[in-house]
Amino acid sequence: MFVFYNNDDIPQNGRFSYFGSDFGTVAGFDQYIDGYIFAVDALYNYYISCDSYRNDILDTIIYPLCFNYRQIIELKIKYLYFKYSVTDERDNENFVKRVSHKLNKAWLEVKPYLLPLLTRMNSLMDMTLFDEFIDEIDSFDSDSFRMRYPIKKDLTLVHSAPVKLDVIGLHSKMFELFNMFNQLDKELDGIILNNNYNVDLINDIVRIFNNCKDEISYISNYLTELAEKEEIEHKETTVYSLGDYVQNDNFKNPHSNMFETTINELTSEKAALLGILIQVGREIVDGSCKLSINGAERKKDFFKLIEVMLTVCKDFISFDGSYTNSNMCYTLFEKSYMVSSKWLNTSLDIMKKCIEN
Repeated sequence: MFVFYNNDDIPQNGRFSYFGSDFGTVAGFDQYIDGYIFAVDALYNYYISCDSYRNDILDTIIYPLCFNYRQIIELKIKYLYFKYSVTDERDNENFVKRVSHKLNKAWLEVKPYLLPLLTRMNSLMDMTLFDEFIDEIDSFDSDSFRMRYPIKKDLTLVHSAPVKLDVIGLHSKMFELFNMFNQLDKELDGIILNNNYNVDLINDIVRIFNNCKDEISYISNYLTELAEKEEIEHKETTVYSLGDYVQNDNFKNPHSNMFETTINELTSEKAALLGILIQVGREIVDGSCKLSINGAERKKDFFKLIEVMLTVCKDFISFDGSYTNSNMCYTLFEKSYMVSSKWLNTSLDIMKKCIEN
């Protein structure tokens, strides 16, 4: 029955499913959620496309359909817990055992982790809507048995009396809830969950910045001028073919030797600060990291991001003189001035505000 294929082998029919490659808990939940949503769509489309007299379909397909709705909600709640709770493996294991398949119980444990994060982002999401939806689903099927089996564990009937259900209305509301979960995740995705930073480390960074902020600002202004010039040159360049690109030197780095000299003449400490500010700005501009809107929390987020990026970039940025200036500030020589300028100016503006406040 279960025939598995290795390496490049595939079934004769040419179709197969490749699963189990989620590479992590959160990614794994994502894949399961997507799969169950595909299944819901298939079941629902079969339901609405069949003839109205096909009670053999209308009155039976409701069981797997409703079970899948509930399963998606359960997966989404547990996905949020694993992604945003900042708990260790033991806590995660205990959570799964504790809540079992109880939606309301799971939601009440997840919600306290989400509320402070939403506050930091000044979110306008109405969390009471989640409460109402989940309460209603939990009331309909509190232990996930109602649509899986006709009897409970003690052999009593799960349905005390027949009911007539508006499946089209239910489907619409369920997808409204799915979209609410997606919006919730979107608002929080990229936020720094634990923004408690190393105070001594950041005090050193701030000290270095205060000692060289004029030089960093000069470089920022210099970079902005080069970026503006570069933007004008790009607009004026008319390109008709690959040969035109080569002739106009668009395949080469258009960097200024004078600017490169300015960077290389910095002390190693200043170059390290410049390099890390660029990398931090890159994370913010690219959307990899989302800073809080709230002033105090935003400051903590930014300083924590500096600390994190120093670890991430430890193989080419260091304040102990281990690397050359060109290595620590490599983006200034390998990326366009427009890109590097946006990264540096974004980070520099936030840094100045953090110090002022």
